[in-house]
Amino acid sequence: MKVDKTKSTGKENACVTDRLEGKLDECHDELDYLHGRLHQVSDQNYELKEQLLTVQCKSLENNLIFTGIDETEEENVEVKAQNVIENNLKIAKSIELEKVHRLGKKRSDQTKPRPILVAFTSKRDRDIVKSQSHKLKGSSVGINEHFPYEIQQRRNQPWHRYKQAKSNGHKTSFIRDRLYIDGKRIYPDSTPDIDPNVDFPALHSDREPPHPYPQQTREESQVQF
Repeated sequence: MKVDKTKSTGKENACVTDRLEGKLDECHDELDYLHGRLHQVSDQNYELKEQLLTVQCKSLENNLIFTGIDETEEENVEVKAQNVIENNLKIAKSIELEKVHRLGKKRSDQTKPRPILVAFTSKRDRDIVKSQSHKLKGSSVGINEHFPYEIQQRRNQPWHRYKQAKSNGHKTSFIRDRLYIDGKRIYPDSTPDIDPNVDFPALHSDREPPHPYPQQTREESQVQF
């Protein structure tokens, strides 16, 4: 009788073990499914984020950032921007500006003039000005492209590689937040490449510093016209 009871208990324990193992397998399967869904959602989130950044870049493509222009009280920043275009860049063509203003709030402890955001009425005029910005080399004034905050932060990351490669005689360029050296994408190396059908201006200038408008906050960098 005792033996039968022991056998019965053993069978019950075996059944319980089988059920637990079955439940454990189900949990593993569910965990694998959730991991898969998490990766899928993460990929979708990345794609949506990149699409939003693309839209933001397009909305800023008529803008340029002018840096190093003296800041004074009761100033007319549009006149100052036009002076740079006409006198420093020697552009004879009439360049129409839509809106011009300083970026960020003026602080009592600031040691450098705030950057000036210049919005052009046409991308053609903007491109003419950008193409002549190399004439500012050696001066305190610089002209940089305008990007969303996150794109600018990405561009800052490989800046030392860009400068080093350029100083060594390599052909270097930025396309949005991608660094290319001798035609090969160097940074970043783990994300999809930019759609070749989307036109982004390439950077071929030594004038753009790692932080072209460091006094901006995230919100201020999203200024749109």
